[in-house]
Amino acid sequence: MNKIPIYNITRLQQQFSVTDFQKDYFLILPDQFKAPSEEPFRTETYGISLLKEGSLILHSGMEQTRIVAPAVLTMGPQVIRRLENTREEPTLELIFFTENFLTSGQTNVFFLDKYPFFSRGSHVLPLTSEGFQKFNTIYNLIEEVLRGQHPHEGDIVKSYIRILINEIDFLYRNQAGAGEKEPVSSNPLLNNFNVLLNKEFLTHRSISFYADKLAVTPKYLSEYVKQQTGQTAGEWIDKAVILEAKVLLQRKDLSISQISTNLSFVDQSVFGKFFKSKTGLSPKAFRASVN
Repeated sequence: MNKIPIYNITRLQQQFSVTDFQKDYFLILPDQFKAPSEEPFRTETYGISLLKEGSLILHSGMEQTRIVAPAVLTMGPQVIRRLENTREEPTLELIFFTENFLTSGQTNVFFLDKYPFFSRGSHVLPLTSEGFQKFNTIYNLIEEVLRGQHPHEGDIVKSYIRILINEIDFLYRNQAGAGEKEPVSSNPLLNNFNVLLNKEFLTHRSISFYADKLAVTPKYLSEYVKQQTGQTAGEWIDKAVILEAKVLLQRKDLSISQISTNLSFVDQSVFGKFFKSKTGLSPKAFRASVN
């Protein structure tokens, strides 16, 4: 294993043996769902899954959650995830879609960024019997449109996905607390920094690099990010690297030297000093604590 793989929409379609690669969305039915790989991965897409029966274990970042049906699982781009099977075989439906598909033609291109359940917090929302019936009806409607080759298929699917998101937002607000602030990633500069960071942090850890790409000064970027989030741009960069390192250190098939190389450190010693300065543990000690 090298770096954690990132699946785009085409690679996901190949993973699930979908033959129509012309669309920026696709639906996986229960009989099409394959047992998940237990390798950590990221996606460039968004996904919403309805777990109808059985259970799964979700590792998101360093958090582990057991998902028991009925429940809704949301997946946003760039978040490190790993799915683990349980004895109870999962039965689920899953729709993947790209950001461009949902926001094309819309004035608010940051529509998806305001929903924390796609990037942080609880990605799993348990459903009541009534809630399950509501979500199941929406998935049935999506399936019906896709099977019927409707001339306005894309527009209709887009509308149903927006309905799903609004229903999930309602559940999330009730379960997480209605007073929770919306994430500041809906701010264009901060959102662009976050997107760029997710793509480049493995090879670029200089604030100057990101400031240059975003056409601002390093001082302005760092102060602005801190004003909006409470953390400087440098702290965001370090946090992304540390999370990646922690995920990789859980893999027994990778040596610490290989991990330091994957993370673009000059050598294992430099990586070790960086990791310990941020976590208080050496890479070896952290690995022993989680394995």
